[in-house]
Order: sequence, then structure tokens, then C-alpha cells
Amino acid sequence: MTLESDRINTLWNFLGHGISRNTIISSALLVVILFFYVYSLSSYLKLDFWVLVDRVSYFSDFEAYVITKYVDHLVITGATVAWIVLSSKFRISLVAAAIYGIIAATGAILSSDILLQMTALISVPVITVLVILNRLSHKVPNSERNLIVNYFIVIGIITGIVAIILALAPFYLLPDSQIPLRNYAYEIYALSSSFSPALLVLLILSFPIKLIINSIAKTLSKAKSSISYNTLLAKESIEPVKKLVLLLGFMSLSVALVAIPHLKVTNFDARDVGVDTHYYTEWTNILLNSTSTGDFLDQSFVLIQHGDRPFTLFFFVSIAKLIPSDNLSNLFDYSPIVFAPTLVLVFYFLTRELTSNDFAAILSAFLTAVSFHTLIGIYAGSYANWLALIVGNISIVFLLRSLKKIDRLNTAMFFILLIVTLFTHLYTWTIMTITLGIFLLVLLKTNHYPRRNVILLLLILSSSVLFDLARMSITGSFSGIGYGVSPPFGELRFGPEQFATRWSSLIDTTQNYYGSLFGNSIIYALGIYWLIRCKLTEVSTIFLISFLSIGIIPLFFGNWIVQSRVFYDIPFQIPASIALAHIYRRGHSIITLIPILIWLAAISITAVFNFYYVTPT
Repeated sequence: MTLESDRINTLWNFLGHGISRNTIISSALLVVILFFYVYSLSSYLKLDFWVLVDRVSYFSDFEAYVITKYVDHLVITGATVAWIVLSSKFRISLVAAAIYGIIAATGAILSSDILLQMTALISVPVITVLVILNRLSHKVPNSERNLIVNYFIVIGIITGIVAIILALAPFYLLPDSQIPLRNYAYEIYALSSSFSPALLVLLILSFPIKLIINSIAKTLSKAKSSISYNTLLAKESIEPVKKLVLLLGFMSLSVALVAIPHLKVTNFDARDVGVDTHYYTEWTNILLNSTSTGDFLDQSFVLIQHGDRPFTLFFFVSIAKLIPSDNLSNLFDYSPIVFAPTLVLVFYFLTRELTSNDFAAILSAFLTAVSFHTLIGIYAGSYANWLALIVGNISIVFLLRSLKKIDRLNTAMFFILLIVTLFTHLYTWTIMTITLGIFLLVLLKTNHYPRRNVILLLLILSSSVLFDLARMSITGSFSGIGYGVSPPFGELRFGPEQFATRWSSLIDTTQNYYGSLFGNSIIYALGIYWLIRCKLTEVSTIFLISFLSIGIIPLFFGNWIVQSRVFYDIPFQIPASIALAHIYRRGHSIITLIPILIWLAAISITAVFNFYYVTPT
């Protein structure tokens, strides 16, 4: 009973127990105002947004309200008047409240949409001015920031749970049945996705943006600019049993996301989910029907896809041999059931090696389960890329270990896995090689690790390039660098005409193609939070900025195809997980993360339920 009583007391304290009634009411009013205001302002501006329905991304202008347009505006104006009366200490504020209330009441009585809408839209600017005046006058505002954040957390948890219930509706409802609930979480997410191109640009340009942030922080002499992530995310351990349970849970989540598009309730005719699945079926059949060993090797290393993925082809041939099936396409379409949980585990170890923080690593495992890698991998059938990410990121784990201490096993594993990545997916190897080269060259200029270690790893990295050149000279296929500059699926183009199409290409990448899955504004927003808080001298920051910066070339010179190929290889979930770990450390409570985690899970579940194509009517 004592433990239960403590939990109840904690909940009451979270909701405002012990705080004045005026503070509780004004905080709740402000949260209600902001929630309704998002819908009213977005509908007024008719913001663009994209939404995935039955595998197709549809574009529309946002025009929705929490209840109705009239009721929403009444709620905003009425709550604003009440907030001003409760929260402000200035006499002039009471006059402002009276004038504002009279205008709103007049609009309501006369049923004037324009008048009522005007008062609703100026509500937040009026509140903002009054809050600034209160702060400048050194008066403590009644609405405490923490209480407002807590109420937003409550709304986030409730809307997130409702979103998951609605996403799972096909499991317990008949096809024509509906639940009389709105999916506010998904609506707000879809709306916020319109900002994803801008957020992505800021992350890709992370190095110059961080320099600007540091310059501003230095000018303002803010103490926060000196905080290091090594201090905030110091070595932190989680009990082995708890860690194992969480990892298995997140790996199971990734498997569930893979399985959902294949279930009869979503895919009644067992149609392929992955776009490229049929290609792997065709290539595997070619190899299975090879007339000789020479023909088999020639097809694998030269002819099929210019010889860019022979080891991946070997993997699928092995599956076809080990698991006989009359429908290889269907068999291969289930391969992400192996890829997804493996990648979750790989990013756990990579993040842990990078941050020495178990909690950040566990969060990275969860974010990988709902990441671009998993969702786009399922949607597009990017199996070679997915396999190369698994092998390539394991090689980075051994690189990071070798930086700390040169060891024959670690350096040998780094080299071997790098070569395996080269023959698993050439394009992914190219991206990783360039990124790791930048990372090691920057470390060569710093004192984080012995120069001997860094130089040795640079030599190993360079030797993989020699392997690529040898492969090219022997087989006559593309080199990795040549494949990166002019790949078969799109090429880099230089010239002033490219800049005219940059924004439209980025919108295509993030919101139009690949089921709008690159438009996850939550992941990007967490990445921006990390960018603001990180310190340039930290190894984790150098590594992540090196990876993010690799997107600069396709951002300015590539079409949406090249952009999506490069962005898919960037580990956006690692900076996002570091940001979440930092938020947790500041809030001292896991409850601060729950709404974000629930929303990400709900969005992912909603997405995979829409991977089955239905012809638009």
C-alpha cells in the first residue's frame, strides 16, 4: 500500500498538488488555448501537409478544428479572458481583458466569423506580451512553466494512446466500422511534417549552424554554452536484466512493424510490400539458373546492378536454397523480420560505444525500431542497403574501439566488415567511407586519441578503397566513387538551374515519395535540440556532424532519388536519442519522454497499416 500511495502522491504532485489554485487553473487554461490555437492558426493559414493513405501520399491544405470553427474560437477567446484575469498583475491587463472580452462577445452574439476569428488569432500574441511584461517587472508569473509542461505531457500521453488504439482498429473492428474518436496526434504530426524540409536542412548544415549557435551563445555570454554532453551523458549503466527486457521489447516492436503489412487483415491477397522485392526475386532466379560457376560469379559481380551487391545476392540465394518455396517473392518480402531487430541491436551497441551511456543506447534502439531505416526499408524493399547498414555500422563499433586502444581483433574486424560492406552494397560503402574519412581526418587534428591509432585506421580505410579499385579493374564494373557521383538511379548535377529546384526536390524527398516517411518532424526536432546542446569538441558530435554533413552534396546537387539514398544512410536516431536522454536527465523523470515515445510508436503503426496499396476512387 505504501508504494501505491507514493505513486498516487507523485501523480498528484505532477498535476499541481501544493500549488495555488490560480496557478493550476491558469496553467490549464494556457495549455487549452495553445492546443486549440494550433488548429485555428493552421486552418487560417491553410498550411500544406501530406498524409499516407493506402500506400499513396496525398497533399492537402490543413483545415480542421478540435471541435468546430465556431466552438474552437469561443473556447480560445473565453479561456484567454480568464487567463488574463488570473495571471496578470497589471491594472491595464484587466482593461485589456475587458476590451478583448467585449470584442469576442460581440463577435459571438452577432455570429461574426471574422470578428471572432480575429480575437482568437490575436490571443496568443496578447498572452505573449503580457508574459513578457510580467517578467520585465520582476513579478513571478502565476503559471509555472513546469506545470504547463506537465499538462502538455498529459495531453500528449492521452492523444498518443488514442492514436495507437485507432491505428490498431483493423484488428478488432469490421472493415466498415469506425471509432468515434479523432486522431489528434496524427493530425498534429501530419501538420508538423510540413516543417520537416526546413528542419532537415538545419541538420544537414549542422556544422555551420552550430558555429552560428556558438557565436550567438558567446555573444550573449550564456553559461549553457559551456555544457558538455560528456558531462550530461556521463557513463551510465542499466541493470542487465532490465536492459535485456527493453532490448527484446524494442526488437519485438520492429518485428511487429514488419509483420503488420503482411497480415490478412491488412494484406488479404498476400501482395508484396517491398517495392524492390520482385527485383531480388528476378536476380535470385538468374543466379539459381546459372550454367556454371563462372556464369554465377559474372552475374553477381558484374552484370546484375553493375555488380554493386554480390554478397546481398549470395544471401538471398542462400535463403532460396535453405528454405525451398514456390513463391520466392513472398519469402524475400519477409526478410525484414531478420533485418529490423538486427539493426536495432546494432544501433544499441553503436550508440553505447559512442556515448558510454546505456540509457541513450536503449533509446537509440527504440528509435531504430521506428526509424527511417526500418519503415522505408519495409516500404521500399531496400534489402541491400539495409544489410550494408547492419554490417557497416558494426564495423564502426570496431573502429571506435580501435581508436581507444589498438587491438588486432578490433582492427581486423573493422577491415573485414568494411570489405563486406563494400560487396554488400556499394553505395552505402561509399557514403560510410567518405564519412569515416572526414571523421578520422578531423580527429587527426585533435588530441582525443593517439595519432598513431588514427593514422592506422585511416590506412585501413584507404586500403578498402584499393579493394574497390581492384574490383573495378578485374570486373570492369563501377568504382564506389564513380557509383556515388553518377549512380544508375540518378546523378549529381551542377549548375545554377539546380538551385531553383532545391526546395521542390527536398519536399519530394521528405513528404511526397517513400510514403512521406522521411517527413518525421519529431526525429528532426530532437536532432535540432541535440545540435543546440552539443559541444563541437566532443567525439560523438564530430562523428554525427560528419555523417550529417555528407548530405550537403545531394541537398544542393542531387534530385530526390539521390537525396533519399544518402539520407537513408544517416543515423538520425543517434542525435535524437542523445537529445531524449538529455531531456530525461533534466526532467529527472521518464514521464517526460513517454508522450514522445508513444507518438513515435503510434505514427509508425499507422504508417505500416497503410503500406497496402488500394486503387484510389
